[in-house]
Amino acid sequence: MALTWQASGSVQLRAAMRRTVGQLDFNDFAASANAEDDRLLAGNPDLGPDQTWRASITADLRLPRGFALNAQAFHEWRADVLEQVILPSGVPGLANAGSARVWGIETEAALPLSGFIKGGLIEISANFRDASFRDPITGETRVVTGLANPDIAIDFRQDLSDARIAWGMTYEPARRTSTVFANESIIDRRGRRITAFAETTRFFGVKMRLEASNLFQTRFPRDRQLFASDRSGAFIGTEVLDRERGEFVTFTISDQF
Repeated sequence: MALTWQASGSVQLRAAMRRTVGQLDFNDFAASANAEDDRLLAGNPDLGPDQTWRASITADLRLPRGFALNAQAFHEWRADVLEQVILPSGVPGLANAGSARVWGIETEAALPLSGFIKGGLIEISANFRDASFRDPITGETRVVTGLANPDIAIDFRQDLSDARIAWGMTYEPARRTSTVFANESIIDRRGRRITAFAETTRFFGVKMRLEASNLFQTRFPRDRQLFASDRSGAFIGTEVLDRERGEFVTFTISDQF
């Protein structure tokens, strides 16, 4: 359900309420093992999909010369969220663990640079989210698993139409993601990431793209906290990993058939 108001030729406001139901796959039901982290998870045949009500207010601004800004504030009420718990069998596994609230701001902007750089364009996406979930193991309030914050990407692109060549770069600032298991919690951090590309359609009638990722290397530190029995038990130690991923290059040829 949505209500739209065209405030002017360049400004549109929208209010919406949406209900979505999650999608499960076989991996959600099946048991799994992780040899690297020495982790075993039991399967759970009684899983059901999560459901979400989302209320949002959106402002959409379109100005001459291609400038655009879209900003949305939202609040979600989630039911039957999927989290790791201690199953009735006494083994950790995925289950419908209760209700949660998630809120935040999601923005997108496009800034043409034609006045300074011919064919240049900067696109920015920035998402800031927070959550409240009552942990069924500890009884404490925490964020939901897998919530990455902040999630920001800044893209620069220049299209040289006459030469049928485009190039650009993407900068992604550092971000963190929390993952919670029955007897451990993990904070994964990703350092800033820089990607550059060049592409063309001028040869052989196909699109060719050369991309270099993780320029100047990208760090992936991880902080893992371990508990006895489950996270309501005694704290038994921390495992800290400081990983780096070097540069790599990909070359892609694509066409439509």
